[in-house]
Amino acid sequence: MSDGSTTLTLIDSDAEVVYPKRLGQAIAMALSGAALTAILVLTAVHREEAFRDWSESAVTLGFLTLVVGAVTLWIRWVQRYVRDYRDERLPLFRLDADGCEAALGRVAWRDVVGVVTILETTVGGEGSTWWLGLELQRRIRLQSAGSRYYTGKGFLADHPRLKDGRLDIPVWTKRSQTVATLQRFYHGPIDTTVRRHSP
Repeated sequence: MSDGSTTLTLIDSDAEVVYPKRLGQAIAMALSGAALTAILVLTAVHREEAFRDWSESAVTLGFLTLVVGAVTLWIRWVQRYVRDYRDERLPLFRLDADGCEAALGRVAWRDVVGVVTILETTVGGEGSTWWLGLELQRRIRLQSAGSRYYTGKGFLADHPRLKDGRLDIPVWTKRSQTVATLQRFYHGPIDTTVRRHSP
């Protein structure tokens, strides 16, 4: 099954459009905010002890710099998330009779020599992501996308990517359903044997 990074598809006889899931990003933002708050509280509780021995001023200054940097980065991330969420909802990618299109560009089915199934595990094996890899002919360059696509990046969002001569798209529902949907548009070979990769 998919890891839930994508959701909501618009399905008709001509195309399937897959949209990103925003709930995961909101949860990640909330959790990171809680962790940051805990750091700030601990800093406030131990501030007297931290400043008592000025012989360790360099360590104290480094710690405070780290805290300020973390707060700044988190605020910028929240601002970006809010701007992105308020934008019109843009799709992650689109499949149609002519090819696959995403923010990276568009590839025609005639330039896809095969499709492979990839299970990518995170470092430590604590998480995994399913991908369908569109294997491209050599020296093929993606065409410019004809529409706007979602390019915002969150901790729990998987985006189409170019890797090892493939255009990888995240599996957006059960693998069997995803493959069946792909077969509506792509009539070349699809290898459902799972290839296990590490990032």
